[in-house]
Amino acid sequence: MTISQGRVTLGKSPFVDALAGPVTIAASGNAKRITLEQSHQINDASTIDSTASAGMFVFVLNGFSETISALAIRTGHLVDTGDPRDWKMLRRLLSTYSLATTRLPLEDGRVLHIRKATIPDAEQAQVYQKLGIDWKAEFPMRKQFVKS
Repeated sequence: MTISQGRVTLGKSPFVDALAGPVTIAASGNAKRITLEQSHQINDASTIDSTASAGMFVFVLNGFSETISALAIRTGHLVDTGDPRDWKMLRRLLSTYSLATTRLPLEDGRVLHIRKATIPDAEQAQVYQKLGIDWKAEFPMRKQFVKS
């Protein structure tokens, strides 16, 4: 099965396969989501692969149990085990995290640009960790000299 956009909600009786076989998250399309409303909805031999998807993908377990053969997930995609926050709330939380650029004119006419990330608060750091994003590596401090 290929999921190209939208939500797939799985809520059959436990141990009745709602999905069987490989599940691929399409490379194109809008946000994609698989949500469990009961435990054991996907055949145990199935795989889920979101590595080709450029859009957003979330696998929402809602606290239910699931066993699959393999999960290949792209950095930035999310397996949600029961976090009650939705994407709108997460985006609002992360919106205060920023990059600051300081411009310093030098005596020789050049301008030094220093770009540095702010330090995320504990809640933001937790979200980055869940998304597999190393904020220090993604946003290192940079210095650049520019002629004015």
